[in-house]
Amino acid sequence: MSEKRIVAFGKADELDPAQKVRTAAAPLPTEQTLKHRTNLAVQLGKFIAFNIRFTIAFLEEEINSHKRI
Repeated sequence: MSEKRIVAFGKADELDPAQKVRTAAAPLPTEQTLKHRTNLAVQLGKFIAFNIRFTIAFLEEEINSHKRI
């Protein structure tokens, strides 16, 4: 069992046996996945996209709420 995986979630003795088994069996992220997660340009793009989607949903609700009155 890989201790690296267990330490990422807390101390090994804090996990119950079932959690230890699931954690040890979980795949580790690839180098490409880690680069993608830590790339600031990608994170900025995701942040902007999320905010645009949220703003559109908010504005649609505001517009619809005024039509009901």
